[in-house]
Amino acid sequence: KWEETNIDDTSAKAQFTTDSETEYEVELYSMMHLDRDVNEIKAIEIGFLAKPKNGGYFTDQIVVNKGEMYKIMSTVADIIKHYVKEFGVQAIAYSPVKKQGEEFGRQRDMLYRAFIRKAIPGVSFEKEGEYIIAILPKNSRLNELVTDTEVICDNCGWMWKIADGGEDLYICH
Repeated sequence: KWEETNIDDTSAKAQFTTDSETEYEVELYSMMHLDRDVNEIKAIEIGFLAKPKNGGYFTDQIVVNKGEMYKIMSTVADIIKHYVKEFGVQAIAYSPVKKQGEEFGRQRDMLYRAFIRKAIPGVSFEKEGEYIIAILPKNSRLNELVTDTEVICDNCGWMWKIADGGEDLYICH
């Protein structure tokens, strides 16, 4: 689970710690974005930082792969969905971290897009320089949070094991 560590009218910060004791910080900033049709829409910019177990400092340049990617991304998706609702935004902006030798963070971008598409069906993407803007569909309904082992209903908070999901994993009680 994650906890909110700071929030005001234009920004929020949330933190969580993985089973391997890597600390993560997700920073969200309110902004305005001009879409392709030159409509001004409310957006949030997302930043991800990590700090390894053995100390150091929070950075976006660290690559921590301890078999926790799905749990980490599910937690980040839950945080984003919470603040999309909290701030009433219509777009999500992020800048994927580049691997050494990459001109653009393509691999991270593909990962982020996959998780955003899963959480928000019908989302579209625009690239603006180093940023990707995920434009949410009008009246979008955010999908349930899915972890490695369970589904959590966005409407009521009910949780059920994936193994017990039946024919349609996403139908709540």
